[in-house]
Amino acid sequence: MKRFVIACLVATGLLFVSSCKNETETVDTINTNDTIQLEDSISTASNAENSIDYIGSYEGILPCIDTNCKEIELSLKLMPDNIFVYSTKRIDIDKEALMTTGTYHFEQDGNTIVLDQISNVPNAFFIAEGKIYQLDKEQNKIEGANAEKFILKKK
Repeated sequence: MKRFVIACLVATGLLFVSSCKNETETVDTINTNDTIQLEDSISTASNAENSIDYIGSYEGILPCIDTNCKEIELSLKLMPDNIFVYSTKRIDIDKEALMTTGTYHFEQDGNTIVLDQISNVPNAFFIAEGKIYQLDKEQNKIEGANAEKFILKKK
């Protein structure tokens, strides 16, 4: 019985090997002067919009831009579907925080968001891992001795 099984396996193997065709593939040559263009929709660039978990609440105490106060508590909650809750309270002046809700959008760089319903104050933020930087009114990073005071940390 063992010989019969072994004979069947050998016969099946020979049948399999003989049925394989020896085919050759042809490869077209590529002209080295040709250029390959990638579609704009495929981007390998990493930015905050597609690589950082930026959804969440950010808080900080920032210098007040008005002369009538010293510091301001700022809270910014970024939610899915580009919705935000923006809350400010002037320390030692306001009893309650002033809240604004609305939508935000990413600028072309994919790292900067703009709060569409905020005006008269800087409304752009640069997103980094675990924090966001408030930008000036022209969407530039704030530089100088007080630069570290314009950072909101993720809670």
